[in-house]
Amino acid sequence: MQNLEQNRIPAAERGFFNLMSLAIIALVALPVGIACLILGFGMGDSPCVMCWSERITMIAISLIALFILRYGLRPGYVAALLLMACWGMFNGFIHYSLDGTFGGYLDIKQGFGLEILGAHTQLWVIVVDFCVIAFLAVIFLCSKNLGEIMNKTLEKIEEDNKDKLEGIFRSIDFNNKNKLGDTKERNAILQNLLEDFSDARLDLRPSMLEGNDIIGDAYEYLIAHFASDAGKKGGEFYTPSEVSTLLAKLVEPKDGDMIYDPTCGSGSLLIKASKEVGSKNFRLYGQEKNGQTHALCKMNMFLHEINDAVIEWGDTIRNPLHLQDNLIKTFDIVVANPPFSLDKWGADFALNDPFMRFSSYALPPKSKGDYAFVVHMIKSLGSNGKMGVVLPHGVLFRGSNEGKIRQKLIEENLLDAVIGLPANLFYGTSIPACILVFKKNRANEDVLFIDASKEFEKGKNQNSLTAQNIDKIVSVYKNRSEIEKYSHLASLSQIKENDYNLNIPRYVDTFEEEEAVDIEATKKEISRLEAELKSIQGKMNEYLAELGL
Repeated sequence: MQNLEQNRIPAAERGFFNLMSLAIIALVALPVGIACLILGFGMGDSPCVMCWSERITMIAISLIALFILRYGLRPGYVAALLLMACWGMFNGFIHYSLDGTFGGYLDIKQGFGLEILGAHTQLWVIVVDFCVIAFLAVIFLCSKNLGEIMNKTLEKIEEDNKDKLEGIFRSIDFNNKNKLGDTKERNAILQNLLEDFSDARLDLRPSMLEGNDIIGDAYEYLIAHFASDAGKKGGEFYTPSEVSTLLAKLVEPKDGDMIYDPTCGSGSLLIKASKEVGSKNFRLYGQEKNGQTHALCKMNMFLHEINDAVIEWGDTIRNPLHLQDNLIKTFDIVVANPPFSLDKWGADFALNDPFMRFSSYALPPKSKGDYAFVVHMIKSLGSNGKMGVVLPHGVLFRGSNEGKIRQKLIEENLLDAVIGLPANLFYGTSIPACILVFKKNRANEDVLFIDASKEFEKGKNQNSLTAQNIDKIVSVYKNRSEIEKYSHLASLSQIKENDYNLNIPRYVDTFEEEEAVDIEATKKEISRLEAELKSIQGKMNEYLAELGL
């Protein structure tokens, strides 16, 4: 990535600021330096106290200008320049006044105040400091606001890293009045942002991180935080980390696999899947409809140092962009958390789908696009591929065309497992979801049902899966274990008997019998409590009588 420090201000404006800084140095250092040498060493003029104050001010201005050349035009530097210049002018006016301008020559007996080009050095101090202030005014007049500068800077960074960052920053507008306020307010916000990221403690170069993925993890944390605050909208771009981890472990990606997510959001699910590979030998593919979320995903890949990920921007159903020889490209692993029961998903388009994705299956209903994504994922799955998808429970039992699609998938022996998840795991909805696992070329003819709806850690606003919860689900899935009230291995004939209804309670009985009540013991306890209550009421009446109440 290009050096952000150098690119904070666009090249053209940075050159202008540097030119102004050089002018300030030349204006201050050359005249003052030469004058000091000539007067001090050539003519024996001993500087007075006020002369020293003026010259020190000049030196300070020169040093600040050098800092601007090195680090850029920062608000703190500008403030320091303005302060020094004003202080220098004040000293100059006082000194000039003492030498007789405002009423008689008042020699302070420390030098004789030689003239340069017909004027005393005190006057030249005033002139120089005024010019510095004038230069600052020119800079402010010629410089655009911070929002526009940042927009241009990010565009330059994107341009310089086109293969990795194209399309990421151009959708961000730091000059947006509606979001960030008027110029003054906007500049204040952005100034604080720039100063925070300029802090030396935020040196996040790889050489400083000892190989840890701190930047990527921090970015993931921020996405999760924003998703949590975004409510319902958060679910559109982020799958909770523990759900992504579970799904990644279930599909078991291996070395050399191509991994695909047709509704990739911010890319967290793809990244979790890649971490299960155990090496860098994998390739990630994704497609996202929302432009800003697509930018989030590309940046997520970049910060996780996954530089060869192919992330496309577009509607997966209406315009699939991962193609090979004008056909739907196939992958080793397919994972997704598509939008739940999406309305207007593109049913009209699907009727004439040029890729014939729905020709072998019934067309999903217009108002519920769950199976549209499932069918697309099946068509994107290689001959020995494996896929996992997060869906609402309705896909397990809804009838009509959804029932026909479900039946076809089961008859083709593609469905490997149905896993029920706890409620309130996902952002924007409290309804429980499920995971369906599909495999091509399955050797077994059964479906594993797991009811993990009670396996969670309760949170204030949202429930979560613990590492133990995840490990239990994965272990039962891999071993295809049957555990009472938790999992069941159902044959295809059993599923057929249930009319291809996959509702988990049909296969996993989680009913807990209530403990038998001892009627006689309960009656005795009630009698005892009534007697105790009567005794207490009697004592209360006695106390009240003593008090005259």
